[in-house]
Amino acid sequence: MFFGGIFDSLDHGWASLMHGMQNGFFNTFFKYFSYLADKGVIILIAAIVLMLFKKTRMRGAVIFLAVAAAIILGYAAKFVIARPRPFFDQASDYYLWWQAAGADSSSSYSCPSGHASIAFAFATAFIMTFDKRYGWTGIVFALIICVARTYLMKHYLSDVLFGMVFGLVSGVCAYYITQLIFDALNKHCDNKFCNFLLEADITQAFEKKEK
Repeated sequence: MFFGGIFDSLDHGWASLMHGMQNGFFNTFFKYFSYLADKGVIILIAAIVLMLFKKTRMRGAVIFLAVAAAIILGYAAKFVIARPRPFFDQASDYYLWWQAAGADSSSSYSCPSGHASIAFAFATAFIMTFDKRYGWTGIVFALIICVARTYLMKHYLSDVLFGMVFGLVSGVCAYYITQLIFDALNKHCDNKFCNFLLEADITQAFEKKEK
């Protein structure tokens, strides 16, 4: 079996630790904080908004590509690995701990954690494209998402660790692929379409309306 031995001990030990933290406040906080990375919707919308402005277009493109790649690769891996959610086994500790965390259900498979993949793809892209002084905020966001998924017993710790790797790889690849795309656009900036992709800015539309 793909998971066993050291993963079983690690997963159970971490889940037991999370169970020790469970209370009404954390149940609510982690449940709703998880929504920030749910299917990447909020992050993708934010990335699209960034792409509407010339100054932040490349940053938005990196984040969008990173999260989109994490979603696609993560969901593909889920169906290949086909690991059930921790709470599916009603005779296990996980099921009891899942109930104590609010019994918030999820469909699909467990590994890798889609939320962890998306959160770390975003965090990696954020660190590589924004001011390094604020990079830590992306990591904190991603780590809270990862803790939330194990606290709610939606995932084993190993699911989250695999998700982190998927997200990290997606973020790094997205950064360099986007750089290649923008380099190509800059080399052909005399082309109207390429120039539009580089120079268009939504603020220009508002300026024209004011005139």
